[in-house]
Amino acid sequence: MKKLGLSRNICALFLTMIFGNASERIIFPIFALVFFDAHSHLVHEEATHAIRSYWYGICMATPSIATFMAAPILSCLSDYFGRRNILILCLSGMMVSGIVTSIAILSSSIYLFIVGVFILGLFCRTNPLAQAVIGDVTDGKDKLTYIGYVQSMIAFGAFLGPIIGGYCAHVYFDQLNFSAPFMLAALLSAIGLAVLIFLFKETLINRQQQLSLNLMFGSVVLLKKTWKIAAILACGQFSWSFYYQYAPAALRLTGEFSASAIGIFVGLMALWVTLGSTLGIRFLRQYFALEKCLTIGLLLQSIGGILIVIALSLDYSPLIWASAIPAASGDVLTFSVLSTIYLNRYPQQQGQAMGACYLVAAMVWIFTGLFGGYLLALNNNLPLFVGVLGAIAAVCLINKQSLKIVLSNSPH
Repeated sequence: MKKLGLSRNICALFLTMIFGNASERIIFPIFALVFFDAHSHLVHEEATHAIRSYWYGICMATPSIATFMAAPILSCLSDYFGRRNILILCLSGMMVSGIVTSIAILSSSIYLFIVGVFILGLFCRTNPLAQAVIGDVTDGKDKLTYIGYVQSMIAFGAFLGPIIGGYCAHVYFDQLNFSAPFMLAALLSAIGLAVLIFLFKETLINRQQQLSLNLMFGSVVLLKKTWKIAAILACGQFSWSFYYQYAPAALRLTGEFSASAIGIFVGLMALWVTLGSTLGIRFLRQYFALEKCLTIGLLLQSIGGILIVIALSLDYSPLIWASAIPAASGDVLTFSVLSTIYLNRYPQQQGQAMGACYLVAAMVWIFTGLFGGYLLALNNNLPLFVGVLGAIAAVCLINKQSLKIVLSNSPH
């Protein structure tokens, strides 16, 4: 195995992931407030629930639309320009996004807000690049373990961000309205950028020699070759995207959670991701092959989705909090296993392999963002109910003989 350890370079990568994901996720618990709080400057106070739901869905889908456009290109460009240069570009774009969305709220411009979240979607691609870095410095045997470590750093940032965002939602509210967390997102991106520039060194040794359309759209080609595995990934992301995007709205509208409570709920989801990506993956890999780990992850996602629907229907708060444990840990297990399969299949195309994974995720999140807004207008809990179907469908797909053969032949 190539030397990894906790070198200065890897520590710098981990620190960058923490700041980058805290910046990206700090705004998620605030989205529900920005659109559904009567005191928000962004949406007119006389707007109906349906109108607010549609705008919420549009702004949830917009970053995914941008990601769909940028993810395969940025990940593949990192195979040519290097991981470090593209990471610097991404952190810079996220900083700009925080500034633009802050101005949008202060100026009551929902169209400028859409531009801001579009910029966020274009450049919040630090996670697949971090996984590509791990692909550069590990071999197939240890790749899943270290991808789990990266997921832990990502989750730690995603844990801190929403809690800070929920707490800061009402800081200087008379002057800043809900813009304070967005301003803080820009600051955290700037700190991550500084860490990257001064501490992180390039890990890609054998760069692609030519920049071509085949390289830039290599992720699309990989998806065509692995469409059966991509179908499982899509179903898993279907469940997780509905849960992550619409649980905060349901908590606000049905459960009447405060900004701080929503922030803690979203932050704790990241904590469960951390536990799932470290202890969960290490434990399961001792006893199960990748195919079985994948099935367990999807079953956990199904359980989490079912629990939150029941809890909201019964207005039972403890079960709402508990539902996030299987939902989040199941998602990270599912995504880590499928990422490992892609990386092991394409050892010379790590950036393109990760681009393929995140391209599938982006397509699904576009659909669930837009469709979820429509479902939310009909019923506050309906997006969460529909989301459960994705993980159930993925389990059914795995049981198909052709897919069992594909997964069982993946390097373990």
